[in-house]
Parts: sequence; structure tokens; C-alpha cells
Amino acid sequence: MPKDFLRLKTLLQRGLAATAALWPTVQLGYRWGHRANDILTNAAEDDETTVKQRLGGLLGAMTRYRAKAGTLAPALAHFHKITQSYWPGLFPCYSVPALPRTNNDLE
Repeated sequence: MPKDFLRLKTLLQRGLAATAALWPTVQLGYRWGHRANDILTNAAEDDETTVKQRLGGLLGAMTRYRAKAGTLAPALAHFHKITQSYWPGLFPCYSVPALPRTNNDLE
């Protein structure tokens, strides 16, 4: 293997080893973020009540298991706070057929 590739491999191995303890937390945050996206995307076209219940359940799980989020716990608390502040306006799009999910859908 060429010298430059060996050096790159060594650097990557060191970086992965140095950050290994962070990965479980990152994976958990990634799963929760994608779950929130899946709920709000609502591919199954569930009604407003069902989407609210699912997102509320996810927020509850995030709160219950916040300790497992380690250094991401403050970010989860912020996500929960912001989601709650937007709560009243998040769901009408699931009841009104022509209403876009976000302002971005209008662009």
C-alpha cells in the first residue's frame, strides 16, 4: 500500500478510536431525528390525531431516555422546547388537504 494511504489509514484509525465513546450517543440522536422526520413526513397519510400522538410519544421517549443521550441531552431539551412552541401549527396540514406541510412547500 502506498505510504500516503497508510498515513491516511492511521489517521482515520486514530480519529475513530478517539471518538468511539461518542458514537452510541450520536447514533441515538440520529435515530430520534429520523424518527421525528418519518412521523412528520407521514407517508402513510395518517390523520392529524395519529401524527400528534406519534410525535408526542417520541418526545416522551426522548425525555425519559435523555440520560442515555449524554452530551446531546441539552440539544434534545432544546428540540423538545422548540417542538412544543410550534405544536399548535405543526398539525393542521394533516387535516386540510391543500395545506402544505411547511412554508418551504410553497416555494
